[in-house]
Amino acid sequence: MPNEKPLKIAMFTNNFFPFIGGVPISIHRLTKGLRQLGHTVYIFAPKYPRQEKDSDPHVVRFKLLIYLKAKLFHFPIVNIFSSQVDREFAKHDFDLIHAHHPFWMGKKALSLGRKHNIPVVLTFHTRYDRYYKNLPMFKLLFKHSISHQW
Repeated sequence: MPNEKPLKIAMFTNNFFPFIGGVPISIHRLTKGLRQLGHTVYIFAPKYPRQEKDSDPHVVRFKLLIYLKAKLFHFPIVNIFSSQVDREFAKHDFDLIHAHHPFWMGKKALSLGRKHNIPVVLTFHTRYDRYYKNLPMFKLLFKHSISHQW
């Protein structure tokens, strides 16, 4: 689409590097490809404890509400109630919002999309009904199909 103007895209994720997993790797690869096509991509992600500053100025980190530790993974829960997320988002004139989770940061992405009349797309990376054993809480909720209905 060489004649179309490049997009300014906001990606929202519940986890990103330094956490190594399928979602952060997918976001990194997609971002790299979109940027090679001339688009601008910002990644809205959690700030992990003791994390060093990002080398990518388009990664926007947010303070945590809580950092839940489980056997296999740790779960950073961004404080989406803080006005910091809204302020950082409002600094840019985004054309599209891409949520990478239906919960938490994904819900924040959807609310910002509605508020600013910006289209929101979702990539559903995880089968929560098969992943529930790894969660630190709400396991039964995600064990059943209710998580997909949400």
